[in-house]
Amino acid sequence: MERIYGPSDEIGNNIYRLSFLDPHLYEYFFDIDILAGIRRYIGVQPVYRESPLLEDVNFKNNVTSLISFDPAMYAAAFHTDYYRQLNIMLLLTDITEDTTHTEYAVGSNNRNIFKEGNFLAYPVTNKHIEKAGYPIHKLTGKKGDVIIMDTSGFHRACQKEDTTRRLLSLIMNPNYPFLGYGENLDGLISDKAPDFVSKTII
Repeated sequence: MERIYGPSDEIGNNIYRLSFLDPHLYEYFFDIDILAGIRRYIGVQPVYRESPLLEDVNFKNNVTSLISFDPAMYAAAFHTDYYRQLNIMLLLTDITEDTTHTEYAVGSNNRNIFKEGNFLAYPVTNKHIEKAGYPIHKLTGKKGDVIIMDTSGFHRACQKEDTTRRLLSLIMNPNYPFLGYGENLDGLISDKAPDFVSKTII
């Protein structure tokens, strides 16, 4: 694992870059049913944006004031990422409303991005949510569940102090790798795999 350092380290958000070559996770990374569903949803070939990420969130005491000072920096304010970018999250702990979780504005992924813009941040996002009346849904689940989120919709991290959240995160974009992988993945995928699976790695 490679530790990735960033501003959120201050509040206990630890992120590690993993390898696609891990044999224990191969079937998850290249699950035919999941990738087929994603291909249908995006409408074009999905591609892994970067290597898999392990997120280990242990929010420290007294982080509320730090987050409230600049919620956008810690993803605690509603925002969007890139158009039709999907985050595939394998939960490694139970996630409830009482633990750190993600909130999502249902239906906001289908808004008119040509009119409203693609990459939006707080406080503009709150105005769009209020105007459109998007209901807010809490993304919770049991250990072992998989959550797939379109990050072009409005979403935010809802941090809960003194709780733990661990998940394995895979990020997919339409047709481009974005950040790359940092490792040689030649021959990783079986020759018998369908094209929409083998082409997830560029």
